[in-house]
Amino acid sequence: SAARGMVVGMVLGASLGRNAIPRRWLEGMVKYREIEAALEKLP
Repeated sequence: SAARGMVVGMVLGASLGRNAIPRRWLEGMVKYREIEAALEKLP
């Protein structure tokens, strides 16, 4: 389900860093480019 995927992504990202999330999961997101641009602006 979408909710389960969201929780898995949040846990992986928080505990292991965003590089732990499989690239194919990220690239399948509709707003991937916008999210990636926002993350690049963070310190």
